[in-house]
Amino acid sequence: MGTSVNMYNMGQIDAEEVVNNYTTISDIVDHTLKDQSKSRYHGVYEQVKGGVESMFANSGVATCDVIIKIYEPQLEENKFDLAWLKRVSQLLARGLCEDAELLYKVSEYQHNIEPSGASAFGLARMYLKAEDIDRALEFYAQAVELTENAEQKGEYLNQMATLHLSQDNLTQARNHALRAIEVRPDWGAPYILIGKAYALSANSIGSKELEKKSAYWAAVDKFMKAKSVDPSFADEANEQIRIYSAHFPAKDEVFFEGLEVGSTYTVGGWINERTTVRTK
Repeated sequence: MGTSVNMYNMGQIDAEEVVNNYTTISDIVDHTLKDQSKSRYHGVYEQVKGGVESMFANSGVATCDVIIKIYEPQLEENKFDLAWLKRVSQLLARGLCEDAELLYKVSEYQHNIEPSGASAFGLARMYLKAEDIDRALEFYAQAVELTENAEQKGEYLNQMATLHLSQDNLTQARNHALRAIEVRPDWGAPYILIGKAYALSANSIGSKELEKKSAYWAAVDKFMKAKSVDPSFADEANEQIRIYSAHFPAKDEVFFEGLEVGSTYTVGGWINERTTVRTK
């Protein structure tokens, strides 16, 4: 590998040849490390692998353009070769090719062969960055299904809820936040999200001014719940409570509608939740 890098620096070979040499050497080393009959040499080959990786990383050869030019034409014939896909994925990551279409395709093929919650989540984040919301949600859903860990599953569900909220899909935002609460009942984030969804929809609730303002009662209920189950969210919850309590109806508005402070009230529209009458 050192010879290849030196020859590249002297202009005797091009970047593509260095990358090809790196791939060939890496394949040989990896094959040897998997061969148990040569286990006594594994320590030496681990050192060789580290040296090769270091030289290649510092060579400045593995640019996105070079990697894509070499490997994109080979993709279809290698889409079921997990070792090849992992190698190209590593090269693309090393080249910081986060927006390369080749990375998306390689990641999907790798996920199809060896699906995991982590790989699905990675694809979801990639498609989110590319602003392909439908594909992002598709892989978020796969991440949820493939993940057993409750903390991670709750995180994925809450990120789905956040994405739906950003698209004004309020019902779906609440549904996914509630699923996050099911798996992580002591986490405040999903309650905060539901509260924000309720507050955002105030103008669509009912036709009377008080009916619209009742959404803020339901929102504040969620913020209060967030800090009660998860004190780490107390500061954020208190700030949201301060903001939206200012939108509560005045005492005369409540009186005019024949309501009493402290009485039970059912918020209409998609929220459809019981809350308590309050004034600012």
